[in-house]
Amino acid sequence: MKVSIAQMPMDWTVEGNTKTICNIVTKNHDLDVLMFPELAITGFHRDIKNQAQQHLVENALNEISIQCQLSNTLVFVDYTLNENNKVYNVYSAINEQGILEIVWRKVGLTPSECTFFESGDKRSILEHPLGTFSSYLCREASDVNWVVEQLSVQSPSYILWPSYIGQPESSVNTESTNYEEDSKKIAQSLSAMVIQCNWPNSLNNPNDNGLGGSKIISSHGNIIAQLPFDKTCIGVFDTMTHELVIR
Repeated sequence: MKVSIAQMPMDWTVEGNTKTICNIVTKNHDLDVLMFPELAITGFHRDIKNQAQQHLVENALNEISIQCQLSNTLVFVDYTLNENNKVYNVYSAINEQGILEIVWRKVGLTPSECTFFESGDKRSILEHPLGTFSSYLCREASDVNWVVEQLSVQSPSYILWPSYIGQPESSVNTESTNYEEDSKKIAQSLSAMVIQCNWPNSLNNPNDNGLGGSKIISSHGNIIAQLPFDKTCIGVFDTMTHELVIR
């Protein structure tokens, strides 16, 4: 299976990010799976409340679904979900027929995220012809026991990790080393491959560095491939050969 890890440039608007996502899906139609970073549709920035309008996000999902169908590609994408007057940060799968197959609501929120988002409740798996998938979102990597408890019975083959994390020297997040080590523990505990897709840039703090660098962690808990830091690019990872090609 060939997985595209999209370290896409972040835009301030749903329109701009959706255009980028659709272009990436179209240009990489030869791949099996495409995954995007946390809050890829809205962007992860200080203006997210204005962009998290239901009609904007629904229009974006419709456009992306059409591209999934045209490209015959399974796409994993993150966005804001408005439901019963509550807003969730969700990661979802849109299949090759353009159908929304599963939605994972982020449970482990940061204090600042709690001022806007509601917490989800559980984590399930997606059974697909390409494999068995699940996910944890960004800092949920530190909730090792919870992730393992949620997924141990279901045994996913691939765990997707959309994120917005900087390296220790960056002001974005000083816990990235712990996230990495915790992700290794999750991969090893569940005998699953963890595939990260991290934003390569920050709009709130344009001078920050140490972003990107998306990692692939084997079921033995070792980093077997990594995308460049601070660079907009597409990483194509072959889950059989473990070869990583940068586009």
